[in-house]
Amino acid sequence: VMKKKKPLFKTYEASFEKSDAKLVKSFIQQILKQLPDDQRYFQERRAFESAREKVDADPENVKFTKDEYTRLKRNLTENTRALEKQTASSGFLKRWLLKSMTKQYRSLLENHFAD
Repeated sequence: VMKKKKPLFKTYEASFEKSDAKLVKSFIQQILKQLPDDQRYFQERRAFESAREKVDADPENVKFTKDEYTRLKRNLTENTRALEKQTASSGFLKRWLLKSMTKQYRSLLENHFAD
């Protein structure tokens, strides 16, 4: 039995439709607003700013670095989990809004950040 060779370098490419690109940009913008202008967060801030610039430049052909890709994926996953928890304890209107956001984030994860 021959083992399938793993590729030496993994590519982190995404092709966002207009609505997905808009969602990713606003998500990154939220993250950047929450990050303090502190030297300790320099690398994180730089990774998200770079990712935002790439999505702005050509949403249909985005090539993330491994760092940008993993940070975005981790934050999307954490946000989705937090929204799911919040949805469970919310009233009708808020639950409806949160479910919509959760669905959009889950779609992004499945379509663009699935390994």
